[in-house]
Amino acid sequence: MLIRTMTVLENTGKADPSAFELVTAKAQVNAVRVIGQNIEPSDRELLVLLTRHSLWQKPASRESSNRAHDAKVRKVAGQLAAEHTQLAQSVTEAARQIGVDLPSEPTTEQKSWANAISSSSGEELDSMYANLSRAADGSLINQVAHARATTRNVPARIAAQTALTVLLKHMLLLESTGLVKANSLQMTDIPALTQPKASSSPPPTDDSSTSVGFLTGIAVLVVAAAGTLWLVRAVGHHGEHRR
Repeated sequence: MLIRTMTVLENTGKADPSAFELVTAKAQVNAVRVIGQNIEPSDRELLVLLTRHSLWQKPASRESSNRAHDAKVRKVAGQLAAEHTQLAQSVTEAARQIGVDLPSEPTTEQKSWANAISSSSGEELDSMYANLSRAADGSLINQVAHARATTRNVPARIAAQTALTVLLKHMLLLESTGLVKANSLQMTDIPALTQPKASSSPPPTDDSSTSVGFLTGIAVLVVAAAGTLWLVRAVGHHGEHRR
């Protein structure tokens, strides 16, 4: 409801995203000129982060949908793989519109997560996949909610809206397996996305389930209150890898 209210208010044409302050001293950055447009570094970083996330999550989910021991994990993994295809398409379209080059490979750390899943089997694979995937999704939620609330770039806002809905939905699905550990998300001091400052009109919001809509509102409130980031660094299995 909160994020829908934000969209309604933005559609009045009177809302100023710069009023959404998360820190006392707001960072000032120069816009990057790409293909004749002023593109905020934060918009570029958002699209790159989402692309890399799908680059490791999609194949890991596809593999888990075939190899997982538990039928529920196989079903959840199959759904995540399909929806990461849709998310990647949304991000690619936004990047095309604003002229951002996207990476073709995930990060070294993300590759290590995929390798941890591939090298495991049976119940260990189920737990490894559920916890690593949920932690990776959770690590991006605050960043994506921040980008959704502050960007003035229409394509970037559409991508952020789609990603926020997908990430929260996927966390719910992964938690429904009953394998997620309470400590699978860890706080870090990694710097947040740079603050945007270009201007544009907002797009319409996507409809989602009541649960996802509720969690989306929570995500936005968390961002507004703290502006902190989530980033996975460990999962409590011996198959875990680090960069």
